[in-house]
Amino acid sequence: MRRPNLIFGMPGSAITVAFIAVLSTVACSGPNVEATVEARLAQERAIEATVEARVKEDADLLLYENGIYLGNSGDLLAGIDKLSEVNSESYYYADAQTMIGNFEIQILERELEEAQKRAQQEAEVEKRRAEEENAALREAVRIEAEAKATAEREAEAQKQQAEQEAEAQKKRAAKAAKEAEKRRIVSLAETNPMIQAVITKELRFYFADLPYYIAPGVADAVEDIAEVLLDWRPYSDVSLKRVYRGSDADLVVTWIKNYGSHTVGESIYKSHIKVGLGRDNCYSDWQAFNANTVQKILWHEIGHSMGYNHSTDPSNIMYFETKIMLYTEQNISESIAAGWQITYPLCDSGTYWYSFESDSSYYGFDLYVLRPGGDDPTSAYSNCGSENVIRISESCTVESGASIFLRPSSYRNNVVLTGEISNREYPPWPDMSWDDSAREYRESDMDYYRSVFR
Repeated sequence: MRRPNLIFGMPGSAITVAFIAVLSTVACSGPNVEATVEARLAQERAIEATVEARVKEDADLLLYENGIYLGNSGDLLAGIDKLSEVNSESYYYADAQTMIGNFEIQILERELEEAQKRAQQEAEVEKRRAEEENAALREAVRIEAEAKATAEREAEAQKQQAEQEAEAQKKRAAKAAKEAEKRRIVSLAETNPMIQAVITKELRFYFADLPYYIAPGVADAVEDIAEVLLDWRPYSDVSLKRVYRGSDADLVVTWIKNYGSHTVGESIYKSHIKVGLGRDNCYSDWQAFNANTVQKILWHEIGHSMGYNHSTDPSNIMYFETKIMLYTEQNISESIAAGWQITYPLCDSGTYWYSFESDSSYYGFDLYVLRPGGDDPTSAYSNCGSENVIRISESCTVESGASIFLRPSSYRNNVVLTGEISNREYPPWPDMSWDDSAREYRESDMDYYRSVFR
C-alpha cells in the first residue's frame, strides 16, 4: 500500500506558532515588512490547505482500511459498502474500486460455489431417489412374480371349488330372481285384480250395501251384475267369488251419492271402484240415477278393473262417456191458490213423462205443456195436457226450453198437487261386452304371470 510523504513533520498548531515568531523577527529587522507578511500569509494558507487535504486523505484511508478489513473478514457486502464511501478524488479511490471489484468477484465465486454445492446435493438426492425407486421396482417385480407363482399354484386347487360355488350361486340367483319376480307380480296384483285372479286362481269381489236413497230397480240391477261375475270364467282355471267384507276382497265396490261434477264413477288403482248414485238436476236438487244408468256405470268401472281402457267405439260400454238418466227429474208437492198458476221448466228435450194428482176429488186442475218461450196456454202443445182433471199421467215429446203449466180449474178454490216429472228419452243400450281392442293386458303377459305361480 502506498502512502504520501508529509511536507511538514509537525502538527498545524506548531506551524502557526513558528510562523508568528518569524513575523516578529521580520517586523523588527528592516524595511520590506509588508511584502514579507504577504509572503508568509500565502505560505500559511498553503500549509492549511495541505493539512486539510491530509485530514481528508486520512479519513479515506480509514474507510479504505475498514472496507478491506470487513471484506477480508468475510463480510464482503459490508466491505463493499465502506469502500464505496471513499471520495472519488481521493488517492485511495482507484485502489478502493479495485478492491470492490475483487470483493464482487468473490461474491460471485461464493454464489457459484453454493449453487454448485446445491446442484451436487440435489443430484445426490435424485440419485438416491432413483436408486430407491429401482430397488422398490425390483422388490415389486419380485413380489408380483412370487404372487403370480402362488396364484398359479393355488388356481388349480381352487378351480373345482370355484366351479362348485358358481353352480350353487347360479341356483341361488335363479331362485332369488324368481322370488323377486313373484314379488313384482304380486305388487302389480295389488292394483290389478285380473292379475291377482291369474296368480291365485280366484278373484274375490265385494259390493258395499246400497244406501236407502237409491232409485227403484237399482238393487236388482246391481245383483244382476253380481250374478254375471259369479258365472264368468276369465280363464279356465280362474273363478270369481263374492265376499261380504271389504278386507277379504281383491275388488271393492262402494257408492257415492253425488260426485258434484261430470264424474259418475271411478276405478281407483283398479282395485277400488266408486259408483255415483245420482246428481243434481237443473234446479240443483239431488235426484237418483235410474237402474240402467247405475248398471252401466258399474259395468264400465269393472271393465277398467279387469284391464280394459276406454274404447273408441261410442256404442261400447267402455266408451269414455255415457248418457245418464235420472229416475225422476223433479218431485213436486205444491199448493196453488185460486186464480194463480205455476210453471215448471223442463231440464232437457225429448220424451217427458209426468204424473200429477189433486188431494181432493172435488177440486181439479188444468195442465198444459208450453212450448219454449211460452208463458200461457195459448203456446201449449196441442196433444199434451188436459183441463179440469183430478189426476193425470201421460208423456209428451218436447223441445229444449219447454215447461209444464199448472193452475186450479176453479177460480174460487185452491188446489194441492203432488206429482213427478221424468225424462223418458232413453239412449240406445250399449254393447255390454268389453271392447277387446281396448284391453290393457296382453295374453302373453297373463300366460307368463300364470306360469310363474304354477
